[in-house]
Amino acid sequence: MAARERTDHGATRAKTHAPIAVVGALVCLAAMALATAASLAACGGTSTPEHSSGRSYVLVDGQARAAGVHVEGADPALGALPIEVAPGDSLVLVGPRTRTRLVVAPNEVLYVQGEDVLVQRSAIGREIAADGLVVVATEEAARIFAERVGGIVQGSMGSLWEVRGPGVLRASAHVVAPDGLVEAIPAMANDLPVAARASRVTSTRA
Repeated sequence: MAARERTDHGATRAKTHAPIAVVGALVCLAAMALATAASLAACGGTSTPEHSSGRSYVLVDGQARAAGVHVEGADPALGALPIEVAPGDSLVLVGPRTRTRLVVAPNEVLYVQGEDVLVQRSAIGREIAADGLVVVATEEAARIFAERVGGIVQGSMGSLWEVRGPGVLRASAHVVAPDGLVEAIPAMANDLPVAARASRVTSTRA
């Protein structure tokens, strides 16, 4: 089960608003089921490939980015795309009034969400797919992104597009987001619908 933690903020907090497209996308995401193993097999992969490199990834969502939250030293050109972290490394999460050092476990995704800076930790392969990523984008941007990471677009709902293919998560940390791609969301492993998985997630606040 994924756990959540919150970085410590002061009493006063700047109010921010997520882009409308991102808010709508995250609402729709709760009802979106990801691709089946059979459909992934069509492009030569499996739904839950082994992820043994030890590499981990950090994604910062639109609300957090709008509040000024970012990973210290990360390439701004990555925008919404994952940031790769070497095994055993730590990183500094910088907000408007705080700097927090996070230790990252091997094969882990840290999903930083909202102006409250909630950090959801999930294991790659068991909870998060190594072979997929969900993006909030125009159709053209989603297809350009899929080409850049060597995947294919396998499903969509509104502005949500699921990109699947061997090594998509890792490849996404080494490309530039095309214009029109505004958000990246971890794809679930084991073809588990997001709504079902969300019901199992508990939130704890440090």
